[in-house]
Amino acid sequence: MINENSINASIIIPTLGRIDTIIELSKYLLVLKPSPIEILIIFQDKVEYEHFLGINASSLIRPILISKKSAVSARNEGIRISKGKYLVFLDDDCKPIKSTWLRQITAPLNNPEISLSTGSVFGWKAASGKSNFINRAFLLLPIILEPLGNPESHKSDYCHTVAGGNFAARKSDLVSIGGFNENFESPSLYEEIELSLKIKRKMGKAIWYESSASVHHNQVKSGGMRQANMSFSEEFVIAQRKKLFNEVFKNRFNSWLRLTIYKIFRLIAKFSKKPCLLSRNNDE
Repeated sequence: MINENSINASIIIPTLGRIDTIIELSKYLLVLKPSPIEILIIFQDKVEYEHFLGINASSLIRPILISKKSAVSARNEGIRISKGKYLVFLDDDCKPIKSTWLRQITAPLNNPEISLSTGSVFGWKAASGKSNFINRAFLLLPIILEPLGNPESHKSDYCHTVAGGNFAARKSDLVSIGGFNENFESPSLYEEIELSLKIKRKMGKAIWYESSASVHHNQVKSGGMRQANMSFSEEFVIAQRKKLFNEVFKNRFNSWLRLTIYKIFRLIAKFSKKPCLLSRNNDE
């Protein structure tokens, strides 16, 4: 029921291998002010799903089980079955810092020129392209689309992409672009970048970084994509970047050229000892 104490929003949380974490997070989300109309927890493991069903006493929380172990598929299932006008995506190891987080992450979407809203992420030690000296968040370097910025920035502003564990969109916009690209199979990288670029291209709208919509990333050491791949090798990252270029640009030569430049960029960064430009968050 939507009233003055709630927002017409569905929170969508994919989870895998983190039953204790999702139980703790779900309890915390029940005290958000204002509250969402529903919290969709998308399980990818039957045992965890059944365990949660046995202890969940809230009608606000809807546990859902999917057969495929994929965060992309879990998010798309959330889009499909959700009831909210706004869809808010949260990782199972990301916890809102303030009880007013839901209002802060959805407020920018009241502007019809904004298609995606993302917020700050604290405790994200291995964030891709994390640069504390930059007072901007979630930017992309031209041509190679390398993430750059400070995810803890206090400056709200337009940005280029979203934080995977803390962002919101209108359901109608996500449906119109077909949701997340399931060519990014699990484990995967860069599906949020591909979604951000796709929605900007097809909807002609901007992405807003709202610094007050903060979450803390507690970097759980097990579960998530780590169950399939404990660390991301050089070859894996290059393959994922190739997939990103192929999906975004749809031109073989264009993709090849960008990938070549990206490989050169990685070599330069490696030999200049700037790991912040090479790292990729493994804490999905």
